[in-house]
Amino acid sequence: MQAPRSCHPGTSRTGPKFGGASFALALSYVWGHSNGHIHSESFQLPAVLPRTIEDSIMTTQLLGHRYLWVDKFCIEQENTANRHFQIRQMDVIYASADLTLIAAAGKDPSYGLPGVSTQRTLSFRCVTIGPATLVRYPLRSGEKIERSAWFNRAWTLQENYLSRRRLYFTDHEVLFVCNEADRLEVPMRHRERSYGLQKKLPKRDFSLEFNFQEAMKLLEQYTTRRLSFESDALNALLGILNHLRSRLHPIGSFWGIPFTVSDSDPCFLCMYWWHPKQATRRPGFPSWSPLGWIGSIFFCKSEDQYRLSRDHVVRLRNLNGNNSNGKSLPYSSPYLEVTAYMVRLPIVDLIWSDHTYGTVLRDGQHIVLPFTIESDGFDAYVPINWDTSDIGDQGSTFAICAITYAADRISNPRSNIMIMILRSHGDFYERIGFADSVRGVRGKKFDQLSHHGGAKCSMAAPKDMYSRQLNTCAAENMLWQRDAKEETILLG
Repeated sequence: MQAPRSCHPGTSRTGPKFGGASFALALSYVWGHSNGHIHSESFQLPAVLPRTIEDSIMTTQLLGHRYLWVDKFCIEQENTANRHFQIRQMDVIYASADLTLIAAAGKDPSYGLPGVSTQRTLSFRCVTIGPATLVRYPLRSGEKIERSAWFNRAWTLQENYLSRRRLYFTDHEVLFVCNEADRLEVPMRHRERSYGLQKKLPKRDFSLEFNFQEAMKLLEQYTTRRLSFESDALNALLGILNHLRSRLHPIGSFWGIPFTVSDSDPCFLCMYWWHPKQATRRPGFPSWSPLGWIGSIFFCKSEDQYRLSRDHVVRLRNLNGNNSNGKSLPYSSPYLEVTAYMVRLPIVDLIWSDHTYGTVLRDGQHIVLPFTIESDGFDAYVPINWDTSDIGDQGSTFAICAITYAADRISNPRSNIMIMILRSHGDFYERIGFADSVRGVRGKKFDQLSHHGGAKCSMAAPKDMYSRQLNTCAAENMLWQRDAKEETILLG
């Protein structure tokens, strides 16, 4: 790997090589809107550095180190090829650093590291009542970090996750976290080393074992964060994706979506996810990837994800990036071939008359799945999670649906049905919504529903609610399949 430039003050020397023995510190911070960077010919730092950088240099020296990695100054921002080369190696850079300094205070690099050049606001309010003294502690560090601008920046997720040791600077205290323990400045609060802190600041898993669920959780958290430039949506995730690919059981990725790579076990693509709130389309990225949208997502269970045929796996490797040697290839086509049942299904805006089962039933638009032909039969109603508010006519009367079964249906014929709601663009389809039968219920036939003003319909919750959930139905009862046609379509 190329040697990064030294960010030791006043020098233009090259620094140590990352990837071997580590003897450099790295910095994770909020860039802000400063345009300063190293001139590509002189390799000199600007005469005046932001306070956060100056404080980080001082901290590096006080800790007995000579080199500090600061991405904005250690990467040639004017050299596009070099910039992309270094971005693709963020996993090596942060994983090799002895320690990562994290500026979890302030909104830009002018703020500094609290306690280095500026006074911290750590304070304890004490009140003595008789023999007892009550002490009011400041806000918990995990909560303070979660509210920071640093925490909400997309790039910092991988910088935190990939680092072996992290030193967080907040307005109240300094927090040290490694992959074995965490320590706060307030001794009595060691007991706080909490599940909550680990959930907010996930630590890199050093095992080489397969963990598909971890990949999905990381991507879920990533989609909650913000980017200054939406075109960086994939770049800011590459370090994590590279790390996941280095496992004993590699987890590949295609436009940010994880997929398993195995010569013996079934392979899965994490294609089933949904938006809790309507999102905004991100230009330049496919609609079937969470990166195609600006907004948080949740994945369906790992065992329910799309099962890939061997041909699919080979095609993914060739298109995106994981050849037989595990080396990274350029991302190319944003299109994905999917084999599914294609069918037009009605949409109904349901109002449930009984909300006893509030965690299952939800007012709003549902896909109607015809099930049985008998007059006393039933249809299924599956709530829709729209990806966008721009749904056109499909949001009122019908939807073009691509329906697939959950991957474990081969072993469990009563497993979930996954429904992607699509918009046709001629040669390809765009995803605009998703519905998962795990939240669907059986009810009276669609044509028997009583209307409740406009296009809304009212329905009473079934008394035997849980026994009437959709995943209790066998495939032979599914009337909708008679009108569906199995096709291989192109998703973009």
